[in-house]
Amino acid sequence: QEALHLATGSMTKTWVAPKIKICKTAPREAYLGDEFKYALSVSNPSTMPADNVQVRDMLPEGIAYVSSDPAATVSGQQLSWSLGTLEAQGVRNLSITVKSTRTGLFTNHAQVTADLGLADEDSADTRVVAAALVVEKTGPAEVLICEPIQYRITVRNTGDSPARNVQLNEELPDGLVAQGGRTKIVSTIGTLAPGQSKVVAFEARAQRTGSFTNTA
Repeated sequence: QEALHLATGSMTKTWVAPKIKICKTAPREAYLGDEFKYALSVSNPSTMPADNVQVRDMLPEGIAYVSSDPAATVSGQQLSWSLGTLEAQGVRNLSITVKSTRTGLFTNHAQVTADLGLADEDSADTRVVAAALVVEKTGPAEVLICEPIQYRITVRNTGDSPARNVQLNEELPDGLVAQGGRTKIVSTIGTLAPGQSKVVAFEARAQRTGSFTNTA
């Protein structure tokens, strides 16, 4: 008797496993000596928890550790965190406060690992810039005692970042006075952008003959 085909059955099995990802962000630019922050985001986009999650962040030379949230284990320039188990679809955020100690382009590298050979890494660049002030002063080499002495001072920012709260100070030597009998010149310049300059000019008179050296 011929066999009859009564039914067809199938079964689908989906294997799931945890995953681990890390994302690192940083400001594109920072000023020399200022504090700034690195941000780390560790995530598990899977439907399974990831166990024994470990994060390591190696600060480049020229970037000094200040603090972190949560607190890191610090060994030289290396920072590390043990995050334990990261639940399915879970995210942990870490913040690192650092301070720049020199100018240049700095790449900060972070890595995350977990059980089952899971790993990921990411990096971020920050350029540290600084202002540099140059003062140029001109005045006559010789004048008669009755003549006004015209001084011209140029303050220039030759660096690659704004110079903030710039103030020019000049103490006149004994025997020289400016308008109103002043012996000190103070000029608040404020902020000088990279490449920007400002001129401060003033007039002085000699109260006696002789050679005078005054420094701004």
